[in-house]
Amino acid sequence: MTQVPGINSSADDGNSYAESGVDYSAMDPVKVQAQKAAANTANNLAGFDARELSESRGESAYVWHEGDQYRSLVVEGLGTKNLVADAMRQHTGRSHYDTIAQDTIAMIVNDLVVVGALPQVVNAYFAIGDSSWMLDSQRASDLVNGWAKACD
Repeated sequence: MTQVPGINSSADDGNSYAESGVDYSAMDPVKVQAQKAAANTANNLAGFDARELSESRGESAYVWHEGDQYRSLVVEGLGTKNLVADAMRQHTGRSHYDTIAQDTIAMIVNDLVVVGALPQVVNAYFAIGDSSWMLDSQRASDLVNGWAKACD
């Protein structure tokens, strides 16, 4: 197997979510706090002839009953897949942002179908850090085109 730094790694080689900036011990308490605060606003849906399915709170997709239909929402980003794409680009010369965009859409669809929903609309959420990320036109184009391809 070809060794690609940051890709072919084991748990003891120093690569971890924490090293990529993801610290669940810091994030989880805030997530719980946010869910509790959001739960206190659930009655606001009544003004739209809607009500939440409270059992969906904190699950892969949030579900609410609106009129005679159910609706569902997922917000998903690239996560740390961009680190993989960047490492692969250094190794292969290809950005791979088209494929991680498609993977992100697959994760959104998966999160929806596990609550019985089918995707009608998918919003692009690109947490890129700053606008200089977009100056790499190949990477940006691959991301947008991969996202669009997955939606088709």
